[in-house]
Formats: sequence, C-alpha cells, structure tokens
Amino acid sequence: MLLTQVCALACAKNALKPSSAGHAPFVDGEGDGAYLLVLIASYGGLPIDFRTTPPTVKFTDPSSAAAIQQVLDLARNGDIRYSALGVFDSQSMVAAPDNTTAVYPALVNSFHRKLPRDAAPDVSVLFPHGQQYNGAAYNLGAGYISAQSQNPEACYRLISMLARHPELFSAMPARHSLLTDSTFTASTDPNVLALYNAFDVLLQDPHTVPLEAGGIRNPIASSYMIEHWLFEAFDRYVLDGGDLTAALQDAQTKASAFVTCTSALPPLDLSTLSKGNDMSAAITYVDCAEQADNSLKPILDPLVGR
Repeated sequence: MLLTQVCALACAKNALKPSSAGHAPFVDGEGDGAYLLVLIASYGGLPIDFRTTPPTVKFTDPSSAAAIQQVLDLARNGDIRYSALGVFDSQSMVAAPDNTTAVYPALVNSFHRKLPRDAAPDVSVLFPHGQQYNGAAYNLGAGYISAQSQNPEACYRLISMLARHPELFSAMPARHSLLTDSTFTASTDPNVLALYNAFDVLLQDPHTVPLEAGGIRNPIASSYMIEHWLFEAFDRYVLDGGDLTAALQDAQTKASAFVTCTSALPPLDLSTLSKGNDMSAAITYVDCAEQADNSLKPILDPLVGR
C-alpha cells in the first residue's frame, strides 16, 4: 500500500526547503510512478481508470490533461525531484531521499510498527484528498494452496490461523475488523495505527478510486504497457521540455491501439513469467505492443526469444 507524507504539497511548498544535498523537497523514493497517479487523482484527473477491465485510457480527457499538467509542473518547477519513468529499467534511476528530505512516498509495510524504547515515531499522512477523486494505490498480499498439495486442509488451517494474527506481519491488515484487534493494537505504534485507520476510512469513501502499482511494480501486462506510454509522455514533458498535449495524444493513440488488440486475450500476470523460461504466453501481448509502438521491437523481441 502506498502511503506518503505529502501533506498538501501544492499549498505548503513555500514552507518546504531543499534537502542538504540541494534536492527538491519532494523526492520519489519508489520509482514506480504511483505517487504521480495519486496526486493527479487529487487534482481531479483519472488518466487510467483501473475500475474497468481492461483499464480505460483517458490521457487526453480535458480534466485528466489539466490535472497531469498541474502535477508535472511541480516537477518542472523543482518542487518534485522527478526520475524517468517511461523506460523499462526505471528502478535503477530512482533518486533516493536523504535524512533531510521533506516529503517522499513510501510503502506502508516499510514503517516500523514496533518501536524500540525512546525511538522517535514515524509520522506519515495520506496524500491530499480531492473533491472529485481520492487516489488509493495499494496491493493485496494473500496466501494460496497449491492444487498439488498433499494436505490442503492443513494448509487451510495454517493460513486461517495466520490471518487471525496480523501482528505477525509488517503490512496493514486486509480486514477492517482486525484494525481493532487487541493484540494487534497493543503491538502497533499509535502513529502507524492512526495511519492505518485513516487509510481504512479512505477506502470506504465513495470518491476513492483504486490505482494499481505503477511502472515496473505492476505485474499485469495490459496495465504495465498502458502506464509505460503515459509515463513516457510525462518524461517528454518534464525531462525533455516537450509539448504535453502532443505527448499525451501520442500516448493515447498507442495505448488505445494496444487495448483494442489485447481485448480478447486472456489476462497475463508478468510475475508468473519469472518462475520459468517459457515466455510463449507473452508473445501475443508483445505483438500487440509492437503493433501499437514499433519502437519497442528491439526491446521486447529479445524478451520472448526473437
């Protein structure tokens, strides 16, 4: 789950100062682009609507384009230290925050729930809420029983037992009821518990829209490619000084063609491909991506052995 200390950046940016290394006050420490999608949602834009299958592409929608520009202008003006996102190895290019960085996005399971004696507490807050949308970027972890299991009943009992003990894990519980579990609350730092409860309220807000993990963290092939073209447009505007309208239109054309091409294909989870060398399931997706954007051919062909 992506939570952050962003505390109304656009309104409070004048009070924020660069880090000791001269970096912008907001530094992307994750490198997956999800923080930008959440901020864009707060500004009233939803360039990718993950509530539909396949996701709906709305890069050039007036409200999306306006929100995108407002957020990316923060990067162009030096308030956000922006790292390239529209490349396939973006994680290696992430700018890390230092101990004087004012604002940075962080995974919620990176927070220390159990604090040592006299330690300073982690104090983090959610992204600003929007009037039309609240973006919520998060992933769910789960336990599964293999179809080849010799003792599925025992596996189920073990998973059920673990599910009743959220204090054993670093992540936020998936069940609302566990947030008030006495063992869990007793073992969790009050500041982190308050953050969990705030996120629980956010999830139940009818204005909240789910956002999938961005960039290379996104295991769903269709979403991964759609985000790639959107982030490529971001890079052209922020890093290359290009025309945002033209960049978004180009990205919209490519993403829409890809969605049309893959609409009848079975869903593809990229994380399953790393478990073996058989890449045949990805070939049809690669073909669609290359039809939409032939510049990807020298990058994607080697991935499927061509």
